[in-house]
Order: sequence, then C-alpha cells, then structure tokens
Amino acid sequence: MVFDKPELKSYEIAVHRELEKTLFDANELDRKIFNNDFEKYFAARMDMDEYLKVVDNYCNNKIKKAKKNREDYNEFEEEEGFEFEMPLEDFGEKLSQINPQDSDIYEVAFKWSLALHRWMGLQYENPEKQNKDSCRVLTNCTMVCAKVAYAGFMPSEDLESSFDPLDSEVSKDGLILARTFLSRTLESLNNLLSIDGFDNARLLKFIDIGKYLHNDLNHLISD
Repeated sequence: MVFDKPELKSYEIAVHRELEKTLFDANELDRKIFNNDFEKYFAARMDMDEYLKVVDNYCNNKIKKAKKNREDYNEFEEEEGFEFEMPLEDFGEKLSQINPQDSDIYEVAFKWSLALHRWMGLQYENPEKQNKDSCRVLTNCTMVCAKVAYAGFMPSEDLESSFDPLDSEVSKDGLILARTFLSRTLESLNNLLSIDGFDNARLLKFIDIGKYLHNDLNHLISD
C-alpha cells in the first residue's frame, strides 16, 4: 500500500480499487488464485499479509500436488511466475536530469516515475493537498516504469543482444498497461493544475515529459 494510515479515505480506496482492477484483469495467475473473484482479491490486496498468505497457500498446494505427479510438476515449473513489487527507494532524481530526446524509454519512465512519486509524496503530507487526484498520481506513477520494465525494456546484461521485446506478446501487454497507468497519472496531473496550492510550473514539467513518454509508448505499441 502507498499510504500507511490506520484508515484510508473513501477516494483513496477508490483509487486503489481502480489500479487493482487493472492489474487483476491483466494477471491470469491472480485470477486463478482468487477464482476470478475480484472482491476477494481486492480485500486481500488491501491487507498485504492476507494476500501473501493466500498466494503462499496456492503455491504450497500446487507444489504438493506436483510432487505426486511429475507431469504436473513440469507444468507448474513452466507456469507464469508472480510479479513481485519491489519497493522503490527515494533516489532523489531531479527533473532537470530527464531529457526524453536523449534517453531510452526505460530511463525516461524510471526517472520520471521516481521524481514524480518523491515530489507528490511530499505534497501529500499536507492535508490540504490530499485529494483523489494527488492520491491517483501517487498510486499510478510508479506503475509506469514497473510495466515498462516488465515489457522487457529495462537494460540487463542477462538479456541476449538479439532480444527484441516487441517480438513478445507479454511485452506488448506490459506497454499497454504502462500507457494505462500513465494516462491516469496525466489526467490527474492536469486536474491538479486548477487546484490552489500546487506548483503549476512543476506540474507542467511532469506533464510535458509524461506526454513525450505517452507518445513513445503509442509508437512502440503500434509498431
């Protein structure tokens, strides 16, 4: 969860519900684990300990069954793995470091997402700046770089030089999800321009870079 509070506001729950519904619809394994029951999945995701408990039980049951039947075990080994979310540390990237024209898509998405999350997190500490759109930006922005990485655009020495992420259907799915989270982030950033108290110059800078990233994603998806 992004917000470490005893009770979430109704709009915070709505924002998380929107994000989790997108992830649930895109993740066949989660749908399998929760028997296509989004309400059960969402309730578990709102309590990460409960979610991990359900996932652990599913894995343990699969492994127990697999040990009895080697064929099932082979099938289990080939099944798509879980998408663990690694917490992003505050690297303190500055907007001035982001030059979309001279950077690859992952670098832009990574720096933009972290800089925006860091800045909006500071804004959200002020109760007067807590609203559905600032919450939506915080919740969705880091998912942009996460899904670009999932699509295979994160530099890695482990990848063969001939690897082309666009050859993969999974890669396209990742890019489409990245665009979805980016569109939501941009929509809410634009909404914040009309709310007093926010630095509009900073918002516009994030929006400009986000639009470049959105266009780049559109080109990659349509190729």
